Amino acid sequence: MPTLGLIAGGSGRWWLMQQPPPHLDEALPTYTPSAIERVLNDVAWDERPGDIEAVFPLFYSFVEQQEDMLCVYQPSGEIVYTNRSFAAFYGMRRSELVTLPLAQLTPVDHRADAEASLARIQALRPGDPLVKNLVEMTGADGAKAWVEWNDAPYFNEAGEMIVVVATGRDQTDRHLAEERLVAANRRLEESNRDLSDFAYVASHDLQEPLRKITTFSDRLTAKAADELSERNLDYLARINGAAGRMQRLIDDLLTFSRVTTQGEAFASSDLNEVVEVVLGDLEVVVSDSGATLDVDTLPVVDADETQMRQLFQNLIGNALKFRHSDRSPLVTIVSRPLSGAELTANVGVEAAKHDRWYRIVVADNGIGFGEHHAEKIFTVFQRLHGRAEYEGSGIGLSVCRRIVERHGGRITASAVEGQGSEFVIILPGPRSDQP
Repeated sequence: MPTLGLIAGGSGRWWLMQQPPPHLDEALPTYTPSAIERVLNDVAWDERPGDIEAVFPLFYSFVEQQEDMLCVYQPSGEIVYTNRSFAAFYGMRRSELVTLPLAQLTPVDHRADAEASLARIQALRPGDPLVKNLVEMTGADGAKAWVEWNDAPYFNEAGEMIVVVATGRDQTDRHLAEERLVAANRRLEESNRDLSDFAYVASHDLQEPLRKITTFSDRLTAKAADELSERNLDYLARINGAAGRMQRLIDDLLTFSRVTTQGEAFASSDLNEVVEVVLGDLEVVVSDSGATLDVDTLPVVDADETQMRQLFQNLIGNALKFRHSDRSPLVTIVSRPLSGAELTANVGVEAAKHDRWYRIVVADNGIGFGEHHAEKIFTVFQRLHGRAEYEGSGIGLSVCRRIVERHGGRITASAVEGQGSEFVIILPGPRSDQP
């Protein structure tokens, strides 16, 4: 009878075929479905060769060199063949594994899951997709490993399942990283809840006494101004000034906290229209400062449009605020798509989640800052200048970073002191799974 061999076919499939093995000195032939005789041809498994190495040396060599585990088993779960990686994981000889039921390799506390998985495989019919499982396994040394298994069943002409070829890849590092990510997200959600609670307190409990301080200070100034000395009037003016700063601080903190707790749903947002609205809001400041704004064509992204307006208003507003006294402000906004190595360098593994990514740069010719402050400026309440020089709470760029990160992007800054600054925003386009 013809010899049975196990070979790799197209589209990631495995073929069991009847074919004389090629000579080792010859190139491995390219097999196509048309070149393959009928799979198994209803040959019973008791007619299979006992030593696959003698049947198909090149394939055997390929399989044996793989770090991934491979196990061929019958629909009943009885092992037919394993590669060395599989046997080494369990610390057993392959002769000990052949004919062994898979269930015997499964820890007792996971045996019910293994039996349920085998039942799902047994229920498959020709044309059904592969069965994928992430399984916690215990090796010979007692170490735990998370292995992703892909089980591919093969059928005869009658539609009967003949064999299942399972490949397993160690995904322990990825699984543990995902667990850490889940834990980090859980902590972030808790932090957001705390921030939301703070926002409620700030908007109610803190503002009420502040309003009373301002109200009674104003009344005292209005009714007793003639009876108070200049020093006392100065004290009242300082009280009102401090109360005003506190009110602005609370408002800014509320804005910061609401980026994630009260953000709107994402929708298609044309950033050209967003910037146009922002420039309309800043029209007086632009005119008074004699600023020139050069805005490139910007992309359409899925975003919270209100937060996009806030992002660009903060960045453009800062460019106008921190202008150089010796020249008129020049603000440029340019954009281009990211691709290839640049996309990997800027985005990393997140790149696959979206079809397109954009690099948007907001640059100015203002006073700039020391490069060692490039990260510090995004920290809440961090100011590089005193209140007497520039007004503000030092929270605007923190809001910018929070907005960009909520949208799955990132923002960085660079500058040359006395020459200007540049803010680079990486934002994703639509998600890959969206129509």
